[in-house]
Amino acid sequence: MQNKMTDEHIFLARQTEGRKIVATKLPSWAENMSILFPVKISLEQCSSEATALYKAGLVSGKSLVDLTGGFGVDCSFLSKNFSSVDYVEQNEELCQIAEHNFAALGLNIRVNNAESVSFLADMPSVDCIYIDPARRDVKGKKTADLSLCSPNLLEIRDILLKKCNTLLIKLSPMFDISSALEVFPECKQVHVVSVKNECKELLLLIEKGFCGETEIVCVDLDELGVRSEELGISVQTSGEPSSLELSRVQPEITSEASNLPLTIRLGKRDHTKVLDLALKNAHVGDEIWIVSPSSLAYGIKGLKNCITSRTPVLYKIKVLKTNE
Repeated sequence: MQNKMTDEHIFLARQTEGRKIVATKLPSWAENMSILFPVKISLEQCSSEATALYKAGLVSGKSLVDLTGGFGVDCSFLSKNFSSVDYVEQNEELCQIAEHNFAALGLNIRVNNAESVSFLADMPSVDCIYIDPARRDVKGKKTADLSLCSPNLLEIRDILLKKCNTLLIKLSPMFDISSALEVFPECKQVHVVSVKNECKELLLLIEKGFCGETEIVCVDLDELGVRSEELGISVQTSGEPSSLELSRVQPEITSEASNLPLTIRLGKRDHTKVLDLALKNAHVGDEIWIVSPSSLAYGIKGLKNCITSRTPVLYKIKVLKTNE
């Protein structure tokens, strides 16, 4: 009897703590008193309502499979654009919680307690697969290596593309975009997603058979609103960089002609702070992607009519030339 009471107290304490944790992260779920919450780490790892809503605006179709269901936040928001939805999760307790919560939210989602790779091998083809691989190595340390994710995206790349028309992958902001595009050249769009000026995740939107140029979209989500700007810069350097020449991809940002290079002097405050931090060890021929929070770019003021206030900035840089 004592053990039963203890279990009940632990469960009630978890529900109270969970509702507090998601009060701002998942406001609509926090307000629903029928929602049950898992252990704290699952709540910390799940998507916010803002980012889940953003993902839901990227994909639609008849059938969806979420191969890494977790707490079920992304699956629940994505499901509203599909008539047939499967949630896949190997943790039995999370499956039980997800099944209860989906019913409480009035969602018709099939819950599958299964290992994702096995489920993928046996499932029929669908319109869309969503996957958010665990980004920790065997020692539990965070990793930015696709091969060390679980499931291993390099190993299942071909079968993922075989089993769906559209593949949406969620990654950590620490992942190198160029490396990800080498693995998935079919990637149509990369979405760099921030919430209130803090970069939260990278989304790879991959379409079977796509062979064009990948579009990079950089957005900042403020609660349920979205603001986005994209800035591309091509750079070339040589030698130890103390002065860099950059050719602008978007010449409207300055009055310079598009075919004229932009020279910046590192440490002289004639450019954004992030370039000082990112380019001080640059070498000739380097091709660099930089995702910058607005605090290291154009901040509260923004830049004329090109970049709005508090907007994160994405730079694509190739180092052409430097002067001592």
